[in-house]
Amino acid sequence: MDFGWLFYRRYYPAKIGNIMLIKNALKKSVLKKTVGFFLLVLATYSQHSIAQCPNNKNELSAQYQVSKSNQSGKENTYHITLFRHHSNVAYQYNNQRITEYWHQQKNGLIALTRYFDSAKKAIEYQPNEIGSKLSWQQINELISPTLRAKMHLLNTSANGCEQKFQLLQGEQKVLLTWLSHLNVVKELTIITPNQVKKWQLQQLTTSADTVAKQFAQWQQYQTTDYADIGDNEDDPFFAKMINLGFIEHTASGFYQADGQAIAAEHQH
Repeated sequence: MDFGWLFYRRYYPAKIGNIMLIKNALKKSVLKKTVGFFLLVLATYSQHSIAQCPNNKNELSAQYQVSKSNQSGKENTYHITLFRHHSNVAYQYNNQRITEYWHQQKNGLIALTRYFDSAKKAIEYQPNEIGSKLSWQQINELISPTLRAKMHLLNTSANGCEQKFQLLQGEQKVLLTWLSHLNVVKELTIITPNQVKKWQLQQLTTSADTVAKQFAQWQQYQTTDYADIGDNEDDPFFAKMINLGFIEHTASGFYQADGQAIAAEHQH
């Protein structure tokens, strides 16, 4: 037994109490610092994970390189850019400088405006003038949700941002890399005995200001209703577009549920 310690406690109890308080305070301080450090690390990790998966899916632009190759090895390559802005979706066919702008009205019906970027002119199509029966989800996501639902999930990335799918239908094979936080195609490959077609995401922007500016530019174009085209056949621009086949209403998107192409690629 430590008689020195007992003597100190008996004759200097106030000092002993102070020492114990100091010890307890030090323990609490260390514990707070440890917990605080742990929370800081956890918050930093969470922020890093979130940063890896941008979630501004309603304000974005995604540029794709589309390539088609046949059995002889001949390849055709062009670019398409998808834009999303609130209840508006646009496909910009960069090689032809034509943009198809889709707008979902409050009643759920879908209207189409085709912008001719080189001439800064546009043609508006009312919902009843559009031959397409595409759902808004299919227009918004580029690929049919029915098709994606049929696909087999191969794996998901560690951070949960990407999912890889596969579908085998007869002699056709479909491979999809899906950005789940944005509902965006990263890569889509359609393999058939006669052709391989591939969409590859090359540039992704989730800046709302950048996207809004692009839509504001399109709104400045001179617009004509599709129903009035017949009254403007003498206009050299419309005459040229009619001859090239760009006036008729068309559908956009990647693939229908049966895998058949529906993209209006304008590759004449």
